[in-house]
This record gives sequence, C-alpha cells and structure tokens, in this order.
Amino acid sequence: MSETTLATPLAHRQGDNGASPDSGAPVVLAVDLGGTAMKGAVVGEGGAVVAELTRPTPGSDILGALVTLFHDLRTAAAELDVVGAGVATPGMLDEQRGIVHYASNLDWRDVPLLDILQGELDLPVAVGHDVRAAGLAERTFGAAQGSDDFVLVPIGTGVAAALVTAGGTITGATGAAGEFGHIPVVAGGEQCTCGQRGCLEVYMSGAGVARRYREAGGPALSARQIVARIGSDPLADRVWGRPSTCSRRASPSSPCCSTPR
Repeated sequence: MSETTLATPLAHRQGDNGASPDSGAPVVLAVDLGGTAMKGAVVGEGGAVVAELTRPTPGSDILGALVTLFHDLRTAAAELDVVGAGVATPGMLDEQRGIVHYASNLDWRDVPLLDILQGELDLPVAVGHDVRAAGLAERTFGAAQGSDDFVLVPIGTGVAAALVTAGGTITGATGAAGEFGHIPVVAGGEQCTCGQRGCLEVYMSGAGVARRYREAGGPALSARQIVARIGSDPLADRVWGRPSTCSRRASPSSPCCSTPR
C-alpha cells in the first residue's frame, strides 16, 4: 500500500490554551481504528491535539498500516516527548490482555493487538474498545460531562453502544456488552459481515445506509448527507425508515429497496 494512497497532510493545531506544547512536553499517540478509516492524533496534556493524520483502512494488512500510522504520528510529534500510545478498536475485545477476539468489519479473530503494538512501537500501549472509549471521552470532554449514567450510540461503519453507569463502562463477561448491531432484526434479511442475516448493523450503520441508498437508485452520498435529506427526499425516507423492504431481495445481486411500498 503506497504512502501516496494513504497519506493526507498533517494538520498541526494549537493546544487549548492557544499555544503549541513546548519542546519536550509529554504527548501520546492515539488512533481510532475503524472499518473505513484510521484516525490518528498526537495529543498533549488536557486533550490538546497537536497533529492529526487520517488514512483509509486498507482491505488487507490492516496491522501493517496501523503500525505505519503510529510511526508517522511519532515523526509528527517531532521534538515532543512521546510517553505512550493508545488505540481504540471495534469488536469483541479483552481490554486487559489487548486481544481482539472478533471484529467483523476488520475480519479479525483473536488478534493479540496489544502485544503486536508493544513489540513494534517500544512504548507503553493501551488498547480499548472504540465505542466505550468514545463514551468515556464524552463524559470527560463532551455532552455527557457531569453524567454518571448514560448510553452513547455512535453510528459509523458498525453499530455499538457505550453503556456507562456509576461513571464506568460496562464491558460484559466476554467484552461484547453494547455490541447490539449484530442482533438480527429482519428475518431472512440481508447478509451481514458477521455471517448472520438481517443484523441491525446492515441497515442502520453509516456504511449500510449509504450502500442501501445507492442500491435503491440514489446518488453516492454519505450517510450524513442522506439523513439530512429525510423529510424532503422520499428515497431517503424509505431507506432510513423501512429496513424491512430490503428483506425482499431475491438474491445478493438484486436491487435493495427498489420496490416502493
């Protein structure tokens, strides 16, 4: 995978106090690993973003691309003191051991992510669940500040929930708490990446909404753009509000939602 394909220009930004961190200031390298994109940042104390780098998640050798992204973030940190790294990943995750037991959108099973990154980066590394990490971030910096009990449901390539109670996240016995995107909601529905049919994620994920809208005859738009059309675009209304129409597909190659109801 070439650097030209993956790289976007680094955007150096000032800290929250209006000034860039001093030379030698401690920073961490952070990556949000998604099924569509890997979003990386160099982050200083107090959450100040020093530099950013986003690349598409490749179809193969995701681990290699992830390690490369971390190395490039380290280069972007320049003279700053990199004290650690963290990655937030989707899937069923043992956060203590850093093992991704299953991530359908990455096609991962039992990947020892923590051990791999520690060996490649020679840094202390933390591995966390992407949506649970987002829940803690919202509680610390965002809309859930001051709330000890809430549910966060971000919609991206996949669908999951962060369940926060008493200020902490619920992980579940197998690390799968909140992974409700793989609950079948349409009997005999569309194929999901997890192997089941009719999973909620197939219909309400950002990737799923965009795909179904395209297959129904609409232009290539993002899920955000499609949702913005709800109420003014009958096709957007149907794709967003009637997932059961897609269960009528005769085969994987037949149009989705092409028959009005």
